[in-house]
Amino acid sequence: MCDYMRKNIEQQEKRCVKNVSAIHDDVLQQIASGNVQPRPRWHFVLRNLLLWLSGIILLLVGAASVSVVIFLVQGHAWEMREVFGMSGPTFLLQIFPFMWLLAYVVFLFTAESFIRKTRGIYRYSPFLLSLVILIVSIFVGLFFYALKISDHLDAQLGKHVPRIYQTLDQRRNYLMHRPEGGRVMGVVQAVAGTRFDLQHPRSRKTLLVDFASLPPQKRSLIVVGEKVLCLGKWNQIQDVFEASDVLSPPPKRRKDLRMR
Repeated sequence: MCDYMRKNIEQQEKRCVKNVSAIHDDVLQQIASGNVQPRPRWHFVLRNLLLWLSGIILLLVGAASVSVVIFLVQGHAWEMREVFGMSGPTFLLQIFPFMWLLAYVVFLFTAESFIRKTRGIYRYSPFLLSLVILIVSIFVGLFFYALKISDHLDAQLGKHVPRIYQTLDQRRNYLMHRPEGGRVMGVVQAVAGTRFDLQHPRSRKTLLVDFASLPPQKRSLIVVGEKVLCLGKWNQIQDVFEASDVLSPPPKRRKDLRMR
């Protein structure tokens, strides 16, 4: 039995030597024929540099996504949560920018794939590399937020890609104007009796509001040309919003958007 196993191992070793020899001869033959050209050292140095550069850029973009997520969540009118009758988790789900979170994950994994291909990184565990990249991106994102880079990104994206990106103030307006949710916001137009037309500041669509149930001290807020936030319920049958309370909406965060 031992002789058989020894012979089997010897035969496998001989086959391996023949295969290595055949590969060696084939490579030498291709080099001699000019089909294989050795790559210079600068090629690998440049490739490694480009991989690192691409990974770092993607990591910074991911960190910028983190800063924008913090900016959009923190900047919402949290003081209106109790007015709307929402719990903390419910309000957070309403305002959380899930698309930015998805963009962060995509940039993070892409950056990791680039960095993993660089020289010497293969020696580290994939979990450790992912954890380091995650921690670094979050800390850099917090640093970007402290420098108000996210505020600048919010303004520039809203200016250059308005059809794709909604600024913080636009998100706040959308949150406060949901007739089916019992709240509408806009500028008071013509007032007739106990009803007035409310124009949405962005879409310019008008909505009829009935304030017959408002107390006298609240009716003083209804002034033509002023922006108001009305709470109540939407009457689909009569196509009118029945207001039970009127408030002054929270101001916009950006001063250059307050006149829009």
